[in-house]
Amino acid sequence: MNKVAFITMDVESYYDTTCLKKKNIPSDDKYDCAEEIKKFLDFLNERNIKATFFVTVDFLPRCKVFLLEAIKSGHEIALHCLHHVKVKKLSSEEFDASVKEAKQIIKDELGIDMVGNRFPEFVSKKKHQSVIEEDGFKYDSVRFAPSKKEYTKLNDLVYQNGKFYDFVLARTPLFKLNISGGGFVRLIPWKIIGPKIKRHIKKKDSYILYIHPFEIHKGDLPNYNVNFLKKLYLKRGRDIYLNKIDQIINWMNEEKYQFLTMSEYIEKYGREN
Repeated sequence: MNKVAFITMDVESYYDTTCLKKKNIPSDDKYDCAEEIKKFLDFLNERNIKATFFVTVDFLPRCKVFLLEAIKSGHEIALHCLHHVKVKKLSSEEFDASVKEAKQIIKDELGIDMVGNRFPEFVSKKKHQSVIEEDGFKYDSVRFAPSKKEYTKLNDLVYQNGKFYDFVLARTPLFKLNISGGGFVRLIPWKIIGPKIKRHIKKKDSYILYIHPFEIHKGDLPNYNVNFLKKLYLKRGRDIYLNKIDQIINWMNEEKYQFLTMSEYIEKYGREN
């Protein structure tokens, strides 16, 4: 059994975080966490790991230099969105226009054609999935559950339907606890979440990790008077998050996982139709 790992980052500003986005706070370059993209890139390159970076195009001017470095180092650039909004609020026509605009900007600025997508906040509707396929994307990485019956299972987290692929995120069987990253792995005490991740890595044949730039920022970040729970979400665990990720990578190395970008996996393991 070939075990495979996908390390991913949702490239977005600190000000794209949902609790701050709702406040319409003007972005401040001092705190937008663009520099953390470079930090994560160095972390990956030191371990010879290729990752997939899902880019919010609005944020591109602040992180273009780091993304060009990522491309040069063999990492993959995929789409997170044009503007960091829940796409369920957009009509098919509005969404299609935003996707086409985003693809063109990425091509003009970074010189590449993207083939992968991840919707903001992992929220979408069937009509948006159809638009993504029609616009030439090969895969998305959105859902927290296995895809529909028409999909063929390639491994525990990857499904194929014709020429389109679905990379789903890992959850524990009990309580559907998200063990794929983001706030869950950062916020939950390691004594609780760590063993669940380790068990998944040992028993399953694939693992997807996702993080956001602000989550590995070790300094102070303004919370703009959000409530206590949101303050906790914005702050807790950032100083040790890379240590947790390093431990997860070590567990995967022990289990002989391959580290691939998502498009690399399709090229290597996708089935002909």
